[in-house]
Amino acid sequence: MKQISFLSLFLTVFISAQKFKPAVVTFNNDDEKIGNVAYNNPIMTPQTFEFKEGSEQAKKLGKREIKEVNITDKAKFIKAEIEISRHPENLQNLENNKNFHIKKEEHFIEQIAFGKYNLYKYSDDMNKAYFYSSEDSDGIKPLLFKEYFLNENAKASNKEYLTVLEKINCGNNNYKNVLYLESSLTNYFNEINQCNGETNTEYKKPNDYIEHKIYGAYSQVKDPNETGFGGGYEFEYHLPLNNYSFAVAAAPGFFVYNEKKDLAYREYSTKSIISFPILLRYYPIKTKDFKMYASYSIVNFSQMNQTYMSYNNQEEKIGGFTAFENNFFELGLRIKTLEAFARFHSRSGGEAISLGLKYNIYSTKK
Repeated sequence: MKQISFLSLFLTVFISAQKFKPAVVTFNNDDEKIGNVAYNNPIMTPQTFEFKEGSEQAKKLGKREIKEVNITDKAKFIKAEIEISRHPENLQNLENNKNFHIKKEEHFIEQIAFGKYNLYKYSDDMNKAYFYSSEDSDGIKPLLFKEYFLNENAKASNKEYLTVLEKINCGNNNYKNVLYLESSLTNYFNEINQCNGETNTEYKKPNDYIEHKIYGAYSQVKDPNETGFGGGYEFEYHLPLNNYSFAVAAAPGFFVYNEKKDLAYREYSTKSIISFPILLRYYPIKTKDFKMYASYSIVNFSQMNQTYMSYNNQEEKIGGFTAFENNFFELGLRIKTLEAFARFHSRSGGEAISLGLKYNIYSTKK
């Protein structure tokens, strides 16, 4: 129950805050307005946009009002009628045939490659699909791909999109190895556009990045009355979602605890813990030099070794391994490369707390 309460608290904090970016919105009557649009690199293609001009209150706009949204240097969305195949994509629900289920639908789609050949993406809770257009033809056409079962033990793929890539190929680029993934398709379209002498890199997609940190901490456990010191290394992987608000971290460490009160003929005890927690992390506040975050260790692999020393110098040793008993909720503040953090350990019901500092020694962020 204690772990559930900590996780509930973490999930409560794990709410995305809207980030407004400069944008130009084109209305259905071709009028354009300059303002700010809430945009956080969403997983699914947005179909409504919060737009505000100056200090005015934000208004929610959708297909009835607008046909295009240009978020400066970030993304471009256009309203279009697309042909999309509505087939199951989850492994457990795959069909036993390779046929597509084409439907005509009107949605906002995101343009992710620019030039003679344009590439688009659409994603919702059912399907993720890609589309293209060219200067030589009208309309936006689908790039079709489907996974299906041949039998109970074999899976196959209908890669119809490769026939399209072959037709628009330029300079004999290797189209056969292009995967039905945003990064692979985008790279291919950029290559053929460069080959045709027409490419546009105005919109820069965010990339994930990694930070490497070292940390040290002081820990206090109320019952039993133990104090400890330790430290370790943290590997943090920042996801390019919601303005890098989400991250996954691994923080292996080593702590030593001492208990100084007498315990039934024992004068003191020493405990050492090697731990390897895996954390989910959320940044509700994230600026260039200041950040605030909340984390929860979804699992914490810990090897504990404890030694009791009695009054006549006799030793007694015990040990144990856990994965879920010492999870913790973590809060942190960061200024530039230095962080201060506090961990509240669920095993002791909030009676155990660690305070420490982290230092960012290296980042792959560009």
